[in-house]
Amino acid sequence: MLGRDEEIKKLEEFLRSEEESVAVVYGRKGMGKNALVSEVVASEKYLWFTGYPTTGDMEIRMMATVLQGRMEESLDIEKPEELFDAILAWADEEKATIVIDQYGAFAQAENDFNTALRDALVEKLGPAGIKVILILDSCLQAEKLLLGAKSPWKDVKRCDIMVDALHFSQARSFYPEQSIEEQFLLYGMTGGIPALLSMTAGMNPREALEAIFLNETGQSYLAGNAMAQDLREYSYYNRMLRALAKGYQRVNQISWEVGKPKDVVVPYMNTLMALGLVTKETPVTEKTNRRKTRYSIVNHADSFWYRFLLPRYDLTMEGDAEKIWDDIVEPHLNEYMQDVFSDICHEYLEMKSAAGELPCKLDEIGNWWENDDEKKTTNGFDLVGLGVMEGERATVFCRCYYGNEPIEISLLKELIELTKHTGQKGTSFYVIFSKAGFNDNALTVASAIRNIVLVGIDELSEM
Repeated sequence: MLGRDEEIKKLEEFLRSEEESVAVVYGRKGMGKNALVSEVVASEKYLWFTGYPTTGDMEIRMMATVLQGRMEESLDIEKPEELFDAILAWADEEKATIVIDQYGAFAQAENDFNTALRDALVEKLGPAGIKVILILDSCLQAEKLLLGAKSPWKDVKRCDIMVDALHFSQARSFYPEQSIEEQFLLYGMTGGIPALLSMTAGMNPREALEAIFLNETGQSYLAGNAMAQDLREYSYYNRMLRALAKGYQRVNQISWEVGKPKDVVVPYMNTLMALGLVTKETPVTEKTNRRKTRYSIVNHADSFWYRFLLPRYDLTMEGDAEKIWDDIVEPHLNEYMQDVFSDICHEYLEMKSAAGELPCKLDEIGNWWENDDEKKTTNGFDLVGLGVMEGERATVFCRCYYGNEPIEISLLKELIELTKHTGQKGTSFYVIFSKAGFNDNALTVASAIRNIVLVGIDELSEM
């Protein structure tokens, strides 16, 4: 299964474990959770139940029907405890695996279903060698029902697997015939969501626009679906995401943009973070500096929707892909792709550090910025890596340029000058990423100074 080696290994180890009886596999729709679990349990004796939003008695009857089909005998089951006893009889002292997809629907069918399964696992199923895999499309439900401190499962030893978007180096395999620049764009549109990658495999960016954003199936994998599962009313959440997509990242900026006080904005952001749609960060060198907190949308497919499609919902509903691309997307594509490119460069740094191909081993990669409140501007680095070289602190300062012009030597000087504002001690290295390459003067300087590294499109093509 493409790009899921680590998750497959972890799930296979769970099935062999003598200590863990339950695995929680969660992540938003479209990440390939079912395909992952299906591949791992295919060679096992297993039952697969799918929860459905209904009453408790109907939920149990539907699950009993699945079990009855495997046992080939009539079952009179009305309570969850009777279902679990019947599963024990079906397993017949063999190792078996029970999969419950859409576990949130099962757990919420009756107030005590979540606790009933937990008790059955601890007292009966686990000791009998039966493994249970619970699959959820909602990070919020996973936290509330299974992972959180108030969950009845809090003291049960679990295998927790969050299935997230694929990295660029994995996602580009869906587009083997496309140029590296087209792969950049397609990654910026799909966000590495496997369902969207499969849907657009082999397409060019314009075709992908229509397949994802002008198609009801494609839209079902975006943030709106995740919010619809867990929020009764999400008009202002949409408004907040639109503000983030426009580049308003600080609480005071978002407050001004949406017309809500700061003490209202923060709870909205907390909910979006619990849903896995938004992340919060501080500069990597100032983690306790709450004054420099900023928010951003996690997945690029969501950013693309809120940046380009939602503001022209009229054209989106009309399905006018050509006009949307030519008039709305393409004129602002380089600006939008800046964050996408930075994430790809982040991945490149991680890979090179892990392979020992950087001047120092990086322990952490984040970013750094400073705010000018008077001018209402922000300046900083796209990436900052913290590490150690020969027993001393080392820092890698990075800028990522997605423009169409080769980088001049003046930008190298600007980068070096800005490092003085960070207050970092120890050895410094400077890395410039550029889609358009570098002018001869920049190449000459970099070749003469060992702590300057230039990374162009040829190097990124090797990821």
